[in-house]
Amino acid sequence: MLGLVRGRPVSHHDEQLRRGVVGTHGGKCRLGTEAAIDPSADPIIRQLREQVSDNDRALVEAINARLRLVARLKSYKDSRGFDFVDPDREEWMLRDMARANRGPLSPDGLEQIYKAVLDLTKREVS
Repeated sequence: MLGLVRGRPVSHHDEQLRRGVVGTHGGKCRLGTEAAIDPSADPIIRQLREQVSDNDRALVEAINARLRLVARLKSYKDSRGFDFVDPDREEWMLRDMARANRGPLSPDGLEQIYKAVLDLTKREVS
C-alpha cells in the first residue's frame, strides 16, 4: 500500500497504472489503449473467473445428475407403459422455477434456459 488518494487506498498496481507501466513486461504504454492492461494479470479478475468456473462446473454436475434421474424416471415410466414426455408437468415445473427465481435472471431468461434443459434432456435420455 502506497497511501491514500481521495480517501481510497492506493496500491502498487495503482501507482504502476498512473505511471503507465503495464503487465509483467514492465513496458510502458499509453493508458486508454486496448493493450493497456493484461486482464488475466489482475487478481480480482482471476478470482472472479475462478468463481465463474466453479459455478460452471457445478452446473455441469447438476445437469448430469438431472440426466441420471430422468433416465431412471424414463425407465420406470417405460416399464409401466407411461409416456416419457408430460407437457402438463413441464409447464408446472416452469411455473415452479419462475416462483423460485429471485434474480437477477429474468423470467424470459429462465424460460429460455429451462426449455433448453428440457430439450437437452429429451435428446440425451431418449
